[in-house]
Amino acid sequence: YFNCVKDNFLKCFDLLTDAVFGSTFPEEELEKEKQVVTEEFDMYQNDQDEVFAEFVFNDLFSSEMHSIIGSHESIKSFNREKLLRYRCKFYNNKNCYIIVAGDLNFEDVIKLVDDNIDPLPKSYFTNASFIRKEQKNNNFINNDFDQSSIAIITPWILPKNDKNKTLFYFSKCLNQVFYDILRDDMGLCYGIAQSNIGDHISNNAFFTMLTNASKLNQASYGFSSVFEKIKKEGFKKEVLNLAENQYLHSRATVLDNSSSASSSILNRIVSSTTNEDIKSLNLDIHPVDNDKLIDFANEYLNDFIEYRMVRTNE
Repeated sequence: YFNCVKDNFLKCFDLLTDAVFGSTFPEEELEKEKQVVTEEFDMYQNDQDEVFAEFVFNDLFSSEMHSIIGSHESIKSFNREKLLRYRCKFYNNKNCYIIVAGDLNFEDVIKLVDDNIDPLPKSYFTNASFIRKEQKNNNFINNDFDQSSIAIITPWILPKNDKNKTLFYFSKCLNQVFYDILRDDMGLCYGIAQSNIGDHISNNAFFTMLTNASKLNQASYGFSSVFEKIKKEGFKKEVLNLAENQYLHSRATVLDNSSSASSSILNRIVSSTTNEDIKSLNLDIHPVDNDKLIDFANEYLNDFIEYRMVRTNE
């Protein structure tokens, strides 16, 4: 994407569309990039979160689904033909959106797209998906790091849904409770990370932390007790108020500038089942009540899988 003044729009449009749809991937440049990616891969091996996530990912999903960085072997196997096939497979008429926001004439933009972008290739169907498989090993031995890791994974709401507002509130409240209980009260860690891995067919929430090996069992209990408490009681008023303030701020800045407007438009396209006009988003100021969040917790905080990464002598 790009941000620019109006006078530079045509030049930036040409550069961006040529990069996305017209890159030729010359072999000599590809070899240079492979060296950069290899260095990046080696750097990831020094990051405990990345190493642990890779282990969980490989054990949890089928071999068709793998991390973006790949491996030394896959990086070496990159070639121009593979990149061209990949672009044809995923940058096609079923996968691409062109979003423009700013002081521009809509009809002029439509004509610009029609005149300068060749029809995108037809999409290729792929049945690979983030469906969880039967786990082989929930404990991972690694002696390269001083701390241990623990992850809790549960099936999650699909990315495209009609509960985006509830999900926003729930995620903000849950994050605050994690910090209040697991970090401040129990002293288990510095922070808890939450991420989602999924597609239009399935989705999974990952909750992870780094902690001392002696506290892994306590961390496991901490996660489960937090989840059960939320499923029964929901969240305290002060936590709900904090989430409400964060939500109102996010709505107020939706149309702040062309970048936030574009991001909001894209988010509505890929994650909402409604056709609500983006201009109405900053008018939606009604908070989500605690009962809805309790219902959400009981629907999605279930069917957990736990992973741990420890040293040999632990």
